[in-house]
Amino acid sequence: MKKIYIGVDLGAESGRGMIGEFDGSKIYLNEIHRFPTYNSLILNHRFWNVLSIFEEIKKIILISKNYGEIAGIGITTWGVDCGFIGENDLLLSNPFHYRDERTNGIMEEVFKIVPKEKIFKNTGIQFMPINTLFQLYATKKEFPYLIENTKFLLFMPDLFNFMLTGEKFCEYTIVTTSQMYNSLSTGQNKAPRGNWCYSLLEELGIKTDFLPQVISPGTLIGNITKKISEELNLPPIPVFAVCCHDTASAVVGVPAKENKWAYLSSGTWSLLGVEIENPIINEKVLEYNFTNEGGFGGSIRFLKNIMGLWILQECKKEWDREEKSYTYEEIVEMAKDAEPFYSFIDVNSSDFLYPGNMVEK
Repeated sequence: MKKIYIGVDLGAESGRGMIGEFDGSKIYLNEIHRFPTYNSLILNHRFWNVLSIFEEIKKIILISKNYGEIAGIGITTWGVDCGFIGENDLLLSNPFHYRDERTNGIMEEVFKIVPKEKIFKNTGIQFMPINTLFQLYATKKEFPYLIENTKFLLFMPDLFNFMLTGEKFCEYTIVTTSQMYNSLSTGQNKAPRGNWCYSLLEELGIKTDFLPQVISPGTLIGNITKKISEELNLPPIPVFAVCCHDTASAVVGVPAKENKWAYLSSGTWSLLGVEIENPIINEKVLEYNFTNEGGFGGSIRFLKNIMGLWILQECKKEWDREEKSYTYEEIVEMAKDAEPFYSFIDVNSSDFLYPGNMVEK
C-alpha cells in the first residue's frame, strides 16, 4: 500500500485536509475535506470551538485511510491564539478568539508598565492588540483564576497536536507570533534559535512556569493516542511538528530558485515579506510596524501584515444571514461591474478589527 501524509491546514474562516504523496521527485497533493472553523460569541466573549474542529481533524484522518498507509500527520493554524491546560491535562476553557474584544485598549495599559520600545527590542514583533502578550495580560486582568490554574500554555496547532498525542510542546514558528519570544537569545536547546522572554512576562505580572519546551519544525511529537487509534480503528500514526504557523508553511512552499525573492500569502490576512537569516530590529522597523517571525531552519520571516479578506468575509456572513447569500465568485463578478474608485475606506481602521455589523461599518 502506498504511503501518504496528512496535512491539516486551519484558517480563520475554514479548515481543510490534504493528503500528499512523494514519488521520489515530485509531491502530489489532494484536498479530501473542507469545513468551517467554528467560533462562537458567548455572552461578552468570542471563543474558538476547538472540540468541533478536533472532530473535523479526526474526520480527515478517517477519510485519509482510504487513500493509503498514513505515514504522518502535520497541522498548521493561524498565530497568536492559545489554549490553557490545567491539572490532569484538562482543557480549562475554549480558547479565546484573537478578535475577542477583551483586548480593546489593552496595549496602552501594557505600555504604562513596559515601554513599547523595550518590548520591540526584545521580540522584534509588530504591535497588534491580538498578539498573545496582550491577550494574556487581558486574560489575567479579567480572568486571573484561568492563568493561575494553567499548567501548560499551548498555541492552537500545539493544542491539536496535544489532543492527538498527549504530548505538550510549542513549535518555534508559531511561538514567534506571540510577542513573547526573543529569537536572538539562547536557552531552548530543541528550538532552532531563541528563548522565551521570561523577564518581559514577569514585569507584567504573568507567570512563566506554564511555558513549554519549544521544538523545531520537523520534530516527531509522538504517535496518536491509543484511545484515538481504537476509535478510528487505525495503528499508531506519527504526528510531526511542521512549520505550525500557516504562513511559515506557505513560505517553505514558495518555489523560489533565486536568492532574492519575496512572497505574498493571502487569506483572512495578507502577509508580504522576505526570508532572511537574522531579525531586523531598529527604529524604522518599529515605526512602520514590520515584524520578525520564525521560519524553517531558524530563518526569519521579515514581513508586513496587511488587511486581507477579513472585511469581505464578515460582510458575506451578514449577507448569508439575511438570505442575500452570494458565492465568492458572484461577489468577484459584482466587484468587476462596480464603478471603480467610487469610495475609499481605511481598511486598517480599528473599527474593522472586531466582528459584527461589518456592512454597516
